[in-house]
Amino acid sequence: MIGWLMTLANATPYELALRALRLRPTDAVLELGFGPGAGLRRLAAGVPEGRICGVDHSATMVAAALRRNRDVVAEGRMELRRGKFHPLPWDDDTFDKALLVNVVYFFEQSGDDAREVYRTLRPGGLAVAYVTARETMAKWPFAGDDTHRTFDLASLHEAFVDAGFEAADVRVEQVALPFGVSGLLALARKQDAFEMATEAG
Repeated sequence: MIGWLMTLANATPYELALRALRLRPTDAVLELGFGPGAGLRRLAAGVPEGRICGVDHSATMVAAALRRNRDVVAEGRMELRRGKFHPLPWDDDTFDKALLVNVVYFFEQSGDDAREVYRTLRPGGLAVAYVTARETMAKWPFAGDDTHRTFDLASLHEAFVDAGFEAADVRVEQVALPFGVSGLLALARKQDAFEMATEAG
């Protein structure tokens, strides 16, 4: 039941984030906090020659996602793990894309989780995140400071800059969702080697 409710609540934010991700058939994609795994099937369809890796904190969600995506897992195109977001069990520069839908609330205040997203992205790679804006979450009794780290435009931008992305390579926009929900969509691109060398020169 929890998994079904999560899928329903995430449907519109996931669609927005997936569209912004601009998947290519060969992309290697990281998803953190994938929940029951409904979105993973969308990712698999978008990268038929690529690879998908994911981490979720919940053993129940990992089991549900593995069942739902057993065919893609069996093909060797999907690897799902239960655990924390820091450290991630993959090498530097592994992924072309990273998807973070309604999960950045639970990143550590230290910034280590966000820095792991940056570390595992390849130069030129793109991270896309969706969070419900602080102004909306303030009205929800289940989303208090003791359970969620909330964001406005400036603080979400700052979180990605603190992770290692250049300020000019992070864009955050406000999006209007049904039922008066205000969301934030962040796109953060990791500079490639040429850009880094140009800035250093």
